[in-house]
Amino acid sequence: GSSDAAIEPQHESGNRWDYARACLALALVFLAGVRPLVGEGYLARGAQHQKAGRNKLALTAFERAQQFQPLHVGAPHRAAQIHAEQRQNAKAEGLFLRAIELAPRHARFRYRYAVFLNNLARPEAAREQCALALELDPHSPDEGDFCALHAETLARLGLRTEALSEFGRTIEVSPALPSRFAANNWSVPVKGQAPIDLLQLAQERAAAQLERASQLLPYENRRLGNHIARVLKQLGRPDLSRAHLLALERASGRRDASLIGLMRELAAGEGEALSGVGDVAGTGEPGSATQAGSAQRWDQVARLAGQRIEAGNAAEVYESAQSDLARARMDLYFDDTSWRDLFEALYLSAVAGGHEQEWRRAARGVLYFSTDSKRQAFALKWAKQELAQGDGEQALSACAQSLGGLDNMDRPEDRERQALELARLANRACGELSAEEFMQRVKGLAPADSGGAGRRLFLIYCLLDRAGSGPAFESSARAEFEALRREQPFEGPWLFQNL
Repeated sequence: GSSDAAIEPQHESGNRWDYARACLALALVFLAGVRPLVGEGYLARGAQHQKAGRNKLALTAFERAQQFQPLHVGAPHRAAQIHAEQRQNAKAEGLFLRAIELAPRHARFRYRYAVFLNNLARPEAAREQCALALELDPHSPDEGDFCALHAETLARLGLRTEALSEFGRTIEVSPALPSRFAANNWSVPVKGQAPIDLLQLAQERAAAQLERASQLLPYENRRLGNHIARVLKQLGRPDLSRAHLLALERASGRRDASLIGLMRELAAGEGEALSGVGDVAGTGEPGSATQAGSAQRWDQVARLAGQRIEAGNAAEVYESAQSDLARARMDLYFDDTSWRDLFEALYLSAVAGGHEQEWRRAARGVLYFSTDSKRQAFALKWAKQELAQGDGEQALSACAQSLGGLDNMDRPEDRERQALELARLANRACGELSAEEFMQRVKGLAPADSGGAGRRLFLIYCLLDRAGSGPAFESSARAEFEALRREQPFEGPWLFQNL
């Protein structure tokens, strides 16, 4: 009994010590969690003061933030910028170096430090920091800023060839040059040598792109063309900018919707006229000019053409559409929407006038320039027109054009409804084919491995629609349905009613 009494107090003492240690650990965890929160609060407050121009309060907040978070890079970097603005260069440099020490691989911090050094007329040190920034993040969103400052430091050191190369890179990777170069009429002085004319350099880069446009990928031509054109506009030569975009289309052999949009933007900025399908849209004489940026909606061309056809002017619309189509081939302002609507206007007028070959050519043009939903809707319209003319082959061709959009429909019930309508059109187009010929034909339109549920639904409904013609159609429909249910679980109201 005595031994137990001796042990018991020691056990209580050990519990108290464990409790104290646990409390201490919890306190340390609490402080470790709170300190960063307090530091972040001071940093956010300092940023607000800095934005409002209250620099003294901002510096105080940044100092407090560093006390709570001594390893946080944001506070010294922001404080360094304020000291640099106040020309307290020694303090600014110390804080820039502290930020770089905490984040040595942060390219933006090195760029800010390089700007500071360049303003102090220390181009060699600034060049080193710029080179490091480009090495650390060569494809940064700030690549244009990095390259421009690097080029400027090279020019100040008298390295003209290297500076030309870096300024050329700046033009190619950025849609704008730093505005500080405008002070000397876009001419950059070079130590001991002739200045660099940025306009001449931009023209040289434009010519270089045209020489290799046919070898570049489409997105490379788009990016380079956009940047060079915008820089030329910034340099006061929008005429050269537009000329470059026109030449780029010819050199690359490709129309780019993004560059067409830029062309319109440039023309709108200059207040120039755009040519278009004026007569088709009912806005004037054939090819009449329409002021850039006006309220004309190019996507209403087909609708307005339809109204004029209903009013009995089909022949005029047809002639206007043909002449506008010929001019549009040389007009950079035409994007995909404009082409689609022009072809649809031609289709509507050709149908109204009974020009069979012409409406088929126009129909293919509409389908080529349409998105999935519009392609599907128009293909149905075309198929019905061909059936009305008694041409089953052309109707089947139109049905096949509409199948691709089925898989991209969001609502299953819409997909089923569309598949059923297409199937009925296809069955009417196939006429009195034998069971074997019919199955071969519709399976050729919608092979099992050519798409998702939409095409399979079309095939199922084609077979169901002819189920009364023999048991082979019904059994094939059931087999296709089971295959579809295994591959893509699908609960469609009509399918389950029919099967």
